[in-house]
Amino acid sequence: MTGRAPIRRLLAFVVDYLVMAIWLALLTAAAFATGAPDRLGLDTPGGRIIAHLTMFATVTAPIILGFAVMEASPLRGTPGKRVLKLKVVRADGERAGFLRTLIRNGLKFLPWEAAHIAIWYAPGQPFVDRPAAWNVAVWIGALIVALIYAITLFLGAGRTPYDHAAGVTVQRVSDQIAPH
Repeated sequence: MTGRAPIRRLLAFVVDYLVMAIWLALLTAAAFATGAPDRLGLDTPGGRIIAHLTMFATVTAPIILGFAVMEASPLRGTPGKRVLKLKVVRADGERAGFLRTLIRNGLKFLPWEAAHIAIWYAPGQPFVDRPAAWNVAVWIGALIVALIYAITLFLGAGRTPYDHAAGVTVQRVSDQIAPH
């Protein structure tokens, strides 16, 4: 059953998102406990750049790398995929290597990072002051790409653009016990 598990894949991402939210909550608690947000100067361009790069280094990059490592491992999946009995494999059914899973996850999280850029560099206070046109355009573009990703799960073989680009597919794990 190659690719055709759209609801299962979406639910797996929900599980993974909960894991990501826990990681983000721990980082946020550590940042506030150390007073980091007050020292960054988020009201200055330099402070925003430092904050964005810090968030990329502590949130986005570890998540992309972590997903890539887990999907390239013998487990072939993230916690969500494991719970929902899914695995990431090459199009020929063999285990995907790290480079393929890194490409897959880099593209998968690209809209997420684009939205972060649009928010971090909005003039004034994000979600309070009126954003610039480019901020809105990038944010809407990120939403459109994420929506396209979700829609493609329900079309054809259910492979997303990032699955195609990486030469992988997501399959259901057989319930049969494999011989050792």
